[in-house]
Amino acid sequence: MYATGNNLLTWTRYSGGDPEAFSYLGYDQGGYNWAQPKSFTLGFNLQF
Repeated sequence: MYATGNNLLTWTRYSGGDPEAFSYLGYDQGGYNWAQPKSFTLGFNLQF
């Protein structure tokens, strides 16, 4: 049994959509920068 996750939690004082997105002179590009998606993987490995 296994579980993995990516981009589950980000702590920042940044109030925009994505703190890792490209910005010009410190400004968002019109609010079009969406946060990176969260992803989850769950699985089982069975061997007989």
